[in-house]
Amino acid sequence: MNASSRIAPVVGTILQSQDLAPRYEHVGFVPVALGVLRQMKVAQFVDKGLEPKHQGPQHTKARADGEPAPLAGPTPGQCLEAMVVSVLDAGRVTLYGMEDWVRQLPVQQYWGPHVAAEHFSDDRLASTLDTLWETGLESLFGRVMAHSLTRFELTVARLHCDGSTVTLQGAYELPEGEPGPVPLRGFSKDNDRDCKQLVIGATVQQDGIPLAFGLYDGNTTDQPIYRGHMEAIATAMRGSATTTFIADCKLCDQYCLGALAKQHLDVITLIPRTHSSHQKSVDAVLAVPWEQWPVVLERVSRTSEEPTEFRCMSVPVDMQLAVPGELDDKGEPTYETKTLSWTAIVVHSSQLARVHTVKLKARWDKVHAGLRQAAKALHKERFETEELAKQSVARWLKATKTKAWKVVSRLVQESVPMPRGRGRPKVAQVPATKQVCRVELSFEPDEQLRSSALATAGLFVLVSSRPLSETFTASDVLEQYREQHQVETAFRWLKQPGAVAPMFLHKPSRLAALGLVFALALAVYRIIQHRVRTALASTGQTIPGNNHQPTRKPTTTVVAKLFHNVHRIIMPTPQGERVWLQGLNSAHELVLAILELPIDLGLSESCLLDESRGA
Repeated sequence: MNASSRIAPVVGTILQSQDLAPRYEHVGFVPVALGVLRQMKVAQFVDKGLEPKHQGPQHTKARADGEPAPLAGPTPGQCLEAMVVSVLDAGRVTLYGMEDWVRQLPVQQYWGPHVAAEHFSDDRLASTLDTLWETGLESLFGRVMAHSLTRFELTVARLHCDGSTVTLQGAYELPEGEPGPVPLRGFSKDNDRDCKQLVIGATVQQDGIPLAFGLYDGNTTDQPIYRGHMEAIATAMRGSATTTFIADCKLCDQYCLGALAKQHLDVITLIPRTHSSHQKSVDAVLAVPWEQWPVVLERVSRTSEEPTEFRCMSVPVDMQLAVPGELDDKGEPTYETKTLSWTAIVVHSSQLARVHTVKLKARWDKVHAGLRQAAKALHKERFETEELAKQSVARWLKATKTKAWKVVSRLVQESVPMPRGRGRPKVAQVPATKQVCRVELSFEPDEQLRSSALATAGLFVLVSSRPLSETFTASDVLEQYREQHQVETAFRWLKQPGAVAPMFLHKPSRLAALGLVFALALAVYRIIQHRVRTALASTGQTIPGNNHQPTRKPTTTVVAKLFHNVHRIIMPTPQGERVWLQGLNSAHELVLAILELPIDLGLSESCLLDESRGA
């Protein structure tokens, strides 16, 4: 036992006897998330223009009794800060549980001497959600993200948009005209289960940072989400000459494409198989077998020994657009129909081809089993004439799907005994018979149809409004479309760590305002991740990642774990309290420098207790 370990218990006993025992407070990731949130000026945008709260009866009573006035409490912007940070720190905290969560924090250090933990009650937070709704959710989020684009030097070269669903619990029997998104029953995009739901819409830039977000009625399709987000982020998109809007096949709609053309945006989307241009593009390139197409991209999978090859062929394609114009006398928008020549890129993916081939063969086997089962009843029938048998076969073929199989029918003549009369037959009597006809069906593979299906297995068609050139190739179109996972991972984060569902609020307007809370939490999460990754990549430095392995591509979750063991020590002294931070090391200093946050996180009033250099 060294000298310090022998002295520490004695010193602790003396301090406790003098009521000078130190206090320990967990710091963790909260001040980091709060610091970035304040760089985005969220609270300022919320509180700007709000009238100051009138003093209530508690102030009047305190004045009459000669007592100090009660604390003013947090502003709506500060309540929003607390809700956003709780999502990032604890996954999700219900409104009625926020007060207990805030009680663990140095509240007055974060939000000022006029705020106490008991102020973060569910009533005040619900009132904050109402204030956010009245302020205007889309305009508020747009102002915050427009500032963030400049503050963090973000780019909008590519925008990815998509929609998803979030499940609700509760009756939600709402009166007529209740403002906000309407919960409705529908099939969830996650599991095809019929449930009460709302629809989430998000548009993110190429690094996954959301620029537009909203909650919509439970039966909203993707097309109105796309058009609404184009208008919501039009200001942010202007000034970038090469902004490209990317989405899945539901964007391939003449009204969506027309709205994009009006915003002077390039577009990359997937042409659905039901679109007339899809088959035309495929037929135009299949004259050359896909094995002879040039390889534009090759990926090595971690789960498969075979690499994935992407081969592309491009052809011109005519796309019809409905460009919105001026409003008519009834206030309805008018549309101008245009036909533009764009570029279709027919892509063959070897991995997708393997998946499609397995599914096709399984489908054909299932059809074969169904045909054999359906033919059993026909095999048992007997017909008086061949004509009746042929008519029965024709009816069976019309009512039965025989895809990928050729049906071969054969008529067989046979003798069957006729019914005899009453009484015992004579000894030498030969039983009477009659000739009947029965059908035997056999099934052979339709090789021509199968070859055609296998030839298109693994094919999908992308369309780009921007013409291909030496600086913008088919490989670039494919790579940019593959970045669509950025918005899909945003939905996964919202539904798992963010725990956006289930929701238990009763007013649709509060549900929509709570959606803003999750959108801001996602923005903070992605901004931290983008800034840390970009800085580490440029300097070649690393920080401890999962299993303490050095990494240059940490997620925000990894950064949050890095700060898990940071604590604050408050030591009462006769001269006043002294404050230290315990647990900080060089990795923390690097992250804080990248995020432009103070090394003491704004919590230390004197000095730091640095683990890397000792106390």
